[in-house]
Amino acid sequence: MAIVHGDEAKVINGDAATCLPELPYSGLSQLGSSFLSKFQVLVERAEILKQLTFIDTPGVLSGDKQRISRGYDFMKACSWLASRCDLILLLFDAHKLDISDEFREVIEALSGDGDKCRCVLNKADEIDGENLVKVYGALMWNLGKILHTPEVARMYIGSFWDKDYLMCQDLERLLNQDRKDLMQELHDLPRNVCVRRINEVVARARAVKVHLALGAALRARMPTIGLCGRRRRWERWCCDRIPDLYQEVIKDHQFAAGDMPPVDQFRERLLLFKDFRRFQRWNEREVADLDRLISVDIPRLMALIGGVSSSGLRARPCEAAARAGPEGAKAPRPARAGRGPAWRGPCLALLALLPLAAAVAMHAEAADAALLELRAAAAPYLEHLLGPAGDGGEL
Repeated sequence: MAIVHGDEAKVINGDAATCLPELPYSGLSQLGSSFLSKFQVLVERAEILKQLTFIDTPGVLSGDKQRISRGYDFMKACSWLASRCDLILLLFDAHKLDISDEFREVIEALSGDGDKCRCVLNKADEIDGENLVKVYGALMWNLGKILHTPEVARMYIGSFWDKDYLMCQDLERLLNQDRKDLMQELHDLPRNVCVRRINEVVARARAVKVHLALGAALRARMPTIGLCGRRRRWERWCCDRIPDLYQEVIKDHQFAAGDMPPVDQFRERLLLFKDFRRFQRWNEREVADLDRLISVDIPRLMALIGGVSSSGLRARPCEAAARAGPEGAKAPRPARAGRGPAWRGPCLALLALLPLAAAVAMHAEAADAALLELRAAAAPYLEHLLGPAGDGGEL
């Protein structure tokens, strides 16, 4: 059952829900009419449904009920919904410690979306505090074996109903805090989903780049003339040597080993491919577009939803490299306070002109002395021609 927002409360059956363009459930039609006959969309006018859509899957079967067929592929339905949702809540009952085979298969099917999974230990007030601790530890241990990871998803403990707690009054503060944290995560989900979408775009862009390199490497190995089944034999030979292909692509394009697709899955897909010559060649322009998407467009999107402030650690190595200059040349010493580069040039020019100024001054003194001697020698003749200085004026 999907719970969505609408102006009028009503129930829409599965076949009609897959035909509505306002609802993103058209892909569920591939599960068949047996699934659509059990799928419903509940329309409510709740305010929170403007931001969120809830999907409630049926409880998993346990015991003898597991032998009863549902009439449709339950694992495929869960995988389809999990790949398109933003948060997965796995509910466990505190008084039912065992994990059924069907629930185990569901959790294993969701292993690829493990970062979106949250575990909820419901009905925790039905047991006392001592047994609750034992149940919590045993559940975490069982989940670790199923998910094959030492880090298990976040576990919320509580009793999610409006009645008072039956037991565990001493743990009431813990239960209330976990319930508050879960509600807060649901309210923050519309904001956090933007970062998840951007993360998925970056991961897909890198996967496209890796597959482009693998396809180009396979195409380059194909023979020019593939008569008498030679091309098909060569393709099977390449499929048998996928690990060697991975090592060559990682070496040529500097990919990380974790970015490569699983070997077995990639080999199965290649065996179903008809002609490796249909793979695209390595195109530097398209690769540059992918790199520009990751290095330019994605940071621009992150800035729109709230970027991060720089710590300055990245800028310091750049400044050091700029000071070092080409080929590790020793950089000039930084200017002292009060002796900045704004007037260092005029000072150096003035210092360079000082010797010239000193030489000019020395010649000026010699010229003045010569002029005085000339005036003393010419004074009698001037006085004879012009008269005394008081009568005839001053030279």
